[in-house]
Amino acid sequence: MLHLFEPTPVKRLVFEMPEVWNTTTRGNYSKNSGALEKLFFVCGLIYGLYPDRTTYYTPQQWKGQLKKEVTINKVKAKFNITTNISDHEADAVALGSKYIEEQNVRNLMS
Repeated sequence: MLHLFEPTPVKRLVFEMPEVWNTTTRGNYSKNSGALEKLFFVCGLIYGLYPDRTTYYTPQQWKGQLKKEVTINKVKAKFNITTNISDHEADAVALGSKYIEEQNVRNLMS
C-alpha cells in the first residue's frame, strides 16, 4: 500500500465512529444533507491509511447520551479547565481520555 504520509510521527489516532441518530432535527438535517457520507468516507480513509494505529469509539461507547453541555462540564471539571471550550474540544479531550484510561486498565491487568 502506498503511504503518502510516511514517515509519520503519528503513534495513535482515536476518533468517533459516526452513527446516524434519527432523534433530532439536527441529526436528520445531517443525514439528509450528505454530510454524513463525507464523514464516513474520511473516517474510512483514515482507518485505511493507519489500520494498526487507529482506535475508534461509537458515541454510545464513550459518552452514552450525554448532552453537549454535560460533556463540556465533565471535561472542564476533570482537567481543571477554567476557560470556555467548545463541544468539539470537549469531545476530543474526552475521547483521548477514554483511550488513555482503557490503556491504563489493560496495562494494570497484564
